[in-house]
Amino acid sequence: MKFYLLILLLISFGCASKETKEIKHLMESLLSAEINKLADTVLISNRAVIDWVERAELESCNIADMIMDNEWSLGLFKAENFQREDFLTASDNDKICRESVLEFQFGPEHVPEGVSVVSYDYTEKLLEEAELYDGKSELKSLAIYQFSKPVFLQRYRLAFVYYERHSIVGPMIGMSKSLLFFEKSESGEWNLILSQTLILA
Repeated sequence: MKFYLLILLLISFGCASKETKEIKHLMESLLSAEINKLADTVLISNRAVIDWVERAELESCNIADMIMDNEWSLGLFKAENFQREDFLTASDNDKICRESVLEFQFGPEHVPEGVSVVSYDYTEKLLEEAELYDGKSELKSLAIYQFSKPVFLQRYRLAFVYYERHSIVGPMIGMSKSLLFFEKSESGEWNLILSQTLILA
């Protein structure tokens, strides 16, 4: 009995380690431009967004309508190699609805060098202060991210994540919300294949 428990523990640890590794690789792809060019300071809230459906002002977590044939849909980006036919299955969508709303804590092990994980309360305080002082900040440029729990699909071939990005650059405050899908390349890199911008301000 103890032997089987040990095997189960090892399997669980292996799955958790793989997920942690892939989340870090995903964040490296997602934040690479931010770290290298756009912001002096990049912060990620440690608390995953569990109410992204409401924040995105969607009627449900069923996002099949986003994957449409209309190439001119406002805010919709599709990579050139995107194939709608073999993209999401019904079970994939169910998994997104089920797992993306789970409580999850991001830590330093999930993010690349140059990104800091901070408490949710701290990020909210920074945003409140920026609004109070009309965007004036001691930092040259600041990017604050809040993510849902990333969901990996089809044996880590695809990944889904909801994100909010708040930017403070001098007197200007910006905010965007998007749904993102990534596909894993043969080299192990996560490439953006589909995104839907929901709010841009």
